[in-house]
Amino acid sequence: MPPRLFWHYTTGQKIGPILQSGFLETEDETTGTIPGLPGGVWFSPRQDHEPTALKIVVLPDGSYRPMPFAEQVARVGAWRFGVHEFAPFLVTWSEFSGRCTNRDMVQGLVDAARLKGSDAMEFRVSLRRVEIVECFAVEAFVDGKWLRRWPPVQEERA
Repeated sequence: MPPRLFWHYTTGQKIGPILQSGFLETEDETTGTIPGLPGGVWFSPRQDHEPTALKIVVLPDGSYRPMPFAEQVARVGAWRFGVHEFAPFLVTWSEFSGRCTNRDMVQGLVDAARLKGSDAMEFRVSLRRVEIVECFAVEAFVDGKWLRRWPPVQEERA
């Protein structure tokens, strides 16, 4: 059986800095450290999109609503970075949560994923930045499908 594929999902707003640096950075490098929670780069086994990676829309009254995937694609684009389940830098959810000292935050992550239709127990995490060259593919969502942008797909010659 081939290895499962895991994806790190992001937006078109972030793709430029990622490609320029050559790395997927951990959360603590991009959004700040959360006490008791190791920074990580999150990967999902979902092959369509990851609901927990979708953005929110802040409404004029200060409330917010989740942004559906199609709207996110239209507004800011969607990209993903693929790795195989046996990538040596990945740890399972159990391994990740075992390193966390903030148990309330861990439960909050599980609950938030469930509310969005995902399962945190299926996630994989890299506890270090991931070089793009460690990914087997970088894809953009274009015209209703995921298209490989790196490495270049070699056309077969007749």
